[in-house]
Amino acid sequence: MIVSYAQNFEDVILWRALAGVEKGFYIDVGANDPVDDSVTKLFYDKGWTGINIEPIEQWHEKLELERPKDINLKVAAGDHAGELTIYDLPDTGLSTSDKATAERHEKDRGYSKNAVTVPVVTLTSICEEYCKGDIH
Repeated sequence: MIVSYAQNFEDVILWRALAGVEKGFYIDVGANDPVDDSVTKLFYDKGWTGINIEPIEQWHEKLELERPKDINLKVAAGDHAGELTIYDLPDTGLSTSDKATAERHEKDRGYSKNAVTVPVVTLTSICEEYCKGDIH
């Protein structure tokens, strides 16, 4: 039986498309929660491993606890290395680097935002350091 954890069954669709891959490797950029709305949880449960890129402390800590076989990086991915201000909207999965979007969520939905500065690394540098084979 296949259980979907993703919002729109993306994990099931990918699982069917990658049916021939026995022990694959994924990269989840903006991984967020390790279970809720996760596109990679199904794959992890089926024996795959991968890299979870998640700069928000709350979600990174959960990934560390619930995905011990994965590489969990507390960084943002970007087109160049540096730093980035992210507006964390705690407990929502809606964190963003766009201040206007965060302010709109505050105003319209009553969420609070916390500005946090996070390191940014390139996906290329992450792959060079951690990927030893195919990425599925």
